[in-house]
Amino acid sequence: MENTLYLSEDGKQDLLESAKWAKFLAIVGFVGSALLVVFALGLSTIMSFLPNGEHFESLGPSYFLGMAFIYVVMAVIYFFPCLYLFRFSKSTKEAILKEDNKQLHLALFNMRKMFKFVGVMTLTMLIIYGIIIVFGLLAGGAAMMMV
Repeated sequence: MENTLYLSEDGKQDLLESAKWAKFLAIVGFVGSALLVVFALGLSTIMSFLPNGEHFESLGPSYFLGMAFIYVVMAVIYFFPCLYLFRFSKSTKEAILKEDNKQLHLALFNMRKMFKFVGVMTLTMLIIYGIIIVFGLLAGGAAMMMV
């Protein structure tokens, strides 16, 4: 016995509209990722136009190389949820237009991957923020004891 899921015309239209917004957000995300990479690669050029005060000379080239690396990592991290969102959009549109259950499954699979990725990243950032707050409080307490 095969289980089937009925999707009303309103539901199909809602999914198609969601797919359009997902595609828009994915494309904006791809552009944002590309801009992060361009900025990372151009970081040394940008820094050469800034005034050569003591502050910038003391940082050295390894600082700017490290910053460029961080921007590239951020671009890569931002790229994947956008990719899953784009795949969701593409598969959803194809599933609705062709009434293809396999494409709908693929669309929902990509949506799940996107939410899982964003959820894990959110949890990771919350843990990092918590650690920073704890160390900040400990450092503040230690500084108060030294006074």
